[in-house]
Amino acid sequence: MDEETAWRQFERTGSIEAYLVYCQTAHRSLAQTNLSLPQEETHADPHRRAGDPGKQRGRE
Repeated sequence: MDEETAWRQFERTGSIEAYLVYCQTAHRSLAQTNLSLPQEETHADPHRRAGDPGKQRGRE
């Protein structure tokens, strides 16, 4: 199963098993090409921040 098919199956079913298959194929594909991020990363929030949000706003 290729990465795109695995992702579509996960989207359609929402099953954990389908997501794990997608992760395995995406990781394998990324390791082979090393050119692009898996689809889950392309859909991730680009504004996410690491660490404590309170500290980022000047609160401790």
